[in-house]
Amino acid sequence: MSEMHRRAERALEKLITDDGAGLYTSNGLLFNHTVFGRDVSMMSRWMLELGHRYRPVAHDVILTLARLQGIRVNRRSEEEPGRILNQYKSYAKWRATWALKNGGRIAGLLWGGSLSHELTFIGIDTTPLYILLVCEYAESTPGIFEEVVTRRDGTQVTIRESVMEALHWMNLHRQSHGFLARRRRNVLSLFFESWRDSHLAYLYPSGRLASLSRPVAHLEVQVLYVDALRAAAKALPNEHLTAAWKQHGDELAALTVERFWMADYGYFTMALDPDRKGLLHPIPTPASSPGWMLDSTIFDGIPADEQRKYVEAIVRRLGSSDFITKAGIRARGNGSDSGLGVADYHGSWTVWPMDTYKYARGLRRHGLPGLAHEMEQRVLRAVNEGGSFYEYFLVSPAGEVLWRPHAKPAKKSTRHINIQIIPERDLGWTIVACLLIGRQHIKAVSTAAWRGELEDEVLTHLRHQTEHPQTEYPFDVRRVRGAFKVAIKASVAVFQEYVLKR
Repeated sequence: MSEMHRRAERALEKLITDDGAGLYTSNGLLFNHTVFGRDVSMMSRWMLELGHRYRPVAHDVILTLARLQGIRVNRRSEEEPGRILNQYKSYAKWRATWALKNGGRIAGLLWGGSLSHELTFIGIDTTPLYILLVCEYAESTPGIFEEVVTRRDGTQVTIRESVMEALHWMNLHRQSHGFLARRRRNVLSLFFESWRDSHLAYLYPSGRLASLSRPVAHLEVQVLYVDALRAAAKALPNEHLTAAWKQHGDELAALTVERFWMADYGYFTMALDPDRKGLLHPIPTPASSPGWMLDSTIFDGIPADEQRKYVEAIVRRLGSSDFITKAGIRARGNGSDSGLGVADYHGSWTVWPMDTYKYARGLRRHGLPGLAHEMEQRVLRAVNEGGSFYEYFLVSPAGEVLWRPHAKPAKKSTRHINIQIIPERDLGWTIVACLLIGRQHIKAVSTAAWRGELEDEVLTHLRHQTEHPQTEYPFDVRRVRGAFKVAIKASVAVFQEYVLKR
């Protein structure tokens, strides 16, 4: 076992709960003792690949998410029957300063929580991720479907019934255009309900934000929805529903590939943004979201020449200088911050190890193991250089990486960057990714010759990239200014959309 694997195992052990809840999201300042449905579902799915050791943890995560599943309609928390939670946090367990804890309580109350805990459902991808986790767990333990949990209102349901309710919730929010999308009800909640849930995540090149009051269709959400429908059709055979699930999954896969593809740009959009007439418009800002398509079944079954076209487009774009850095791939293309002067949470300055690792998994799935290995090594290098399993790393447009954003430099830097939020330490996504690198067994869908040629082309490009000279602390971070700039931008967007009706 490598030293990295030992470090990751020790860090993961600290995230396994002592009360049977399964997993916490991180051991950092903001999210310690917090359950994010998105994070723990994805972490648990990956942990199943490590064998029987972590199966009890995944089992506990399933039961916890089923217990806390939506049972009523609550506009403030965005709760709906069948929906899987976004975040649960007990303030008694949360390790935080008095000021931070009380600030969290205020935000929690605005989002439908109480003075003792926060329970929100502001996430549209948490539900398909939960379905995928249960179905993958059931492949070797089908009895999970018959286990019973007691919910918050005292009612009891089986996991089978819980999954059926989750499927119903997803299908209920399939819009007339065919995509899974939802209009947020609480004006004060997060702007967007996907993994890219930060205020400036869905940004046009002009600096305009995607709609805040209409249901935006996010690419990664459609990808997860397709996988969830297909997984349910396989794991829950039902004479009437199985055929419908499979048909819906196949139709949505074809529709997603068709509508999200931007022929003029030769790339997929990260979201389709509805105007006031309901017409969908692609956001042309390049992002890493299409990398998630590779780690899915969405291209399964389409003609080989079409699959080649799309895979080559994704791999070439994410392997270009617009995205590739020493630490992995940028969340948005380099220079796509529209002159905001802020390193936003899912922007061109941020490189998420989880995002890069998910892309690497997709590369392996599509028969590009050499390029996948290159991406994985960049993740490991970032964690080693940073000294912690950071949520993300800050990378300048020139490619300089701030390996240790929490450290105070011995010498004050003359360069500064405003940041939206300081990256969380010891994040579960990053920990599990590092634990899996070199251990996962992902079967390639094809070994066609063009895949090897594509891999050689992109690897050659990476080897000839010019690296910017790296200093220990290339720039200083300004947290307050960055948060203020984001707040102003967000407030203006809310005013324009809800008051001026633009």
